[in-house]
Amino acid sequence: MITRPEADTDGLDFAQSAPLWVRMREQQQVPNTVEVMALRIGSVGIVGLPGEGFCELGLAIKQASPAEHTNVIELAKDAVGYLPSREAYDPGGYEVTPGATVYAPGCSERLVASASRQLPALFKHAGE
Repeated sequence: MITRPEADTDGLDFAQSAPLWVRMREQQQVPNTVEVMALRIGSVGIVGLPGEGFCELGLAIKQASPAEHTNVIELAKDAVGYLPSREAYDPGGYEVTPGATVYAPGCSERLVASASRQLPALFKHAGE
């Protein structure tokens, strides 16, 4: 006999959470546009992301940044949920479940790519 926990998703029982899972899974296939902001203050690069990224996201942006110091700010201009790394989807967990995120694997890597294109342009003329 298979038993289900009383609360599966955010305190909702299975009957309540199942339609949410279906809706969120469908939304993961719909293209969406979010804004990644980048700015420079002296030798500091600042990146603003629209959701809550995993630490790998911030570390990848910092590693690719030409700035002496880079700060990554979450929930900048939007709150789109969790932005898990591609590797986080296989083991599972709360942050990668539909409802906590509406994005498919690869979402974080696209945001890293955007920031990695923007920051070098800001530091192109480092002597200025």
